[in-house]
Amino acid sequence: MVSTFLKPLLAILADGHPHSGTALGKELGVSRVTVWNLIRRLSDQGIKVSAMAGYGYQIPGGLDLLAEGTIRAAMDPTEAAQLQGLSLSLKIDSTNRQLLDFARQGLRGPWASLAEYQTAGRGRRGNTWLSPFASGLCLSLLWTSEQDPSRLVGLSLAVGTVIVE
Repeated sequence: MVSTFLKPLLAILADGHPHSGTALGKELGVSRVTVWNLIRRLSDQGIKVSAMAGYGYQIPGGLDLLAEGTIRAAMDPTEAAQLQGLSLSLKIDSTNRQLLDFARQGLRGPWASLAEYQTAGRGRRGNTWLSPFASGLCLSLLWTSEQDPSRLVGLSLAVGTVIVE
């Protein structure tokens, strides 16, 4: 039950303003004890939540959480229409692993997997890919090409350049 309320609690606290335990409990429909347990779970996952007597709980500086509507609105409409699926996760072992599983199930893409946090992300050459919660872009893209893989050698560099621009 507690994990059901983590995402809504995070969405409330993402504004960076203080929220009393009573107000949070009322908005989520849970007790103040449950709110306290949820706050502990967020802290256990590396999310800094400040507790201020008389003011409540807040995430200093707030968070800019992933939102499908915002992501799709920022995309070129033609490209957004081609995207078969968009998977958003608060926490996942690996966006890459998720898409490999999708591919094994027959999905061809394009399909994007994004996460606020990865526990087992993989970088180049098997390196671990870690970033603090909601502070980076954990993204993998499933895209099927009929081209020989050797012809796509500069693709990652080109994609990185476009993202920076």
